[in-house]
Amino acid sequence: MTKRTIRIENREVEIDDLTRGIKHSIDYFDCISQVCKTADIAKKFPSLNIILDSEHDNRAFNANGVQSAAFVDPREKNTIHIQIESIETLPPSAIKIQIAHTLTHELTHLWHEQISEYSKGMRVMNKLIELKNTWQRESGDIKGFIYNDEYFLRCVLTSFFTKLIIEGAADYTSYCQTGKISFDALNARVLHFAARQQAQEVLASLDAMLLSPNIDAKVVKERLHEFMTQTLTGQGIIGEHMIHTVLYMDKTLDFDAVLRMNYISFIKKYEECSRAAGWKPIVSVTSGLGMIDYAASIRRWLDYIGKLA
Repeated sequence: MTKRTIRIENREVEIDDLTRGIKHSIDYFDCISQVCKTADIAKKFPSLNIILDSEHDNRAFNANGVQSAAFVDPREKNTIHIQIESIETLPPSAIKIQIAHTLTHELTHLWHEQISEYSKGMRVMNKLIELKNTWQRESGDIKGFIYNDEYFLRCVLTSFFTKLIIEGAADYTSYCQTGKISFDALNARVLHFAARQQAQEVLASLDAMLLSPNIDAKVVKERLHEFMTQTLTGQGIIGEHMIHTVLYMDKTLDFDAVLRMNYISFIKKYEECSRAAGWKPIVSVTSGLGMIDYAASIRRWLDYIGKLA
C-alpha cells in the first residue's frame, strides 16, 4: 500500500493506493490533488480520504447489480473508494476527466449526506425494500410482496423521485467541474431537451410493463426490476436539468439550499421555476403538469393492479 497526505490550505487529503501492482496510466495522486484543490465541493471538507481499490468490492454494486466506478460508505467518514480497474480501460486523457467527474460526483453525495436528513431517509427506505425482498423469498408470496398495501409500488416511485435530486445534484456538480455545464439560457434549454428525452424513455418503459396482455405478478416483478435499472441514467439527467433550472431561475437559492430540500419541496420548486421559464415541467408531484406525475402514476398503477386481482 502507498499512502500520501496532501495539505491544501487548512484542509488535509489522504490518498491510499491499494491497487497492488496494477499499472497506472496517469499519476493518480497528482490528478486527485488537482481536483481537491479546484473543486468547490471538495473545499467543504476539512479532511478527505481517497482510497484507490483494485479488487471488486460488493459495496460498489447498487441494488440493481450495476457496478459503479466509485462509491461511498456512510459508515466511513469523508471517504471515497475509486475502483481503478474499470477506469484504467480508458485512454489517459479520458481517465483524468473521469477522475474529476467521479470524485466530484461522490463528494456531492458525501456533502448531501451531511447537510440533509433526506438521503438518510433514502437509506431507510432501501433497507425496508431489502427486508421485504427477504420476506418474499422466504414466503414465496410474490403477489403479496409486490402489492401488499401498495407498499412496494409507492417505494419504487418514491425511490425514483427521490433519486432525481440525489443523482441530479451529483451529476450537476461533476459536469460543472469538467466544464460541460454553463449557466446560461442556451444550456438551460439543452438540459431541458435531454431531460424530456429521458422522461419519454421512462414513460415507454412504464407502458411496456403496464400494457402487456396476459401478464402475471412474477412478470411484473421482473419488469419492475428492469424499469428501475433502466432509469438510473435518466434520474441523473432529469435531476441535473431540475437542479440547473431551479438555480438558474431562482437567484435567491444556492446549491446547499437545494440539497436541504426534501424531494417534494424540490419538485414543487422546480415546477414553479419551469413555469417561470415558459416550459412544461418534466416531473411533478400532484399537479399533473409534469410528463411524469407522482400522483397520476400511483393512480394508473393501482388501476392496473386492480385488473390483475
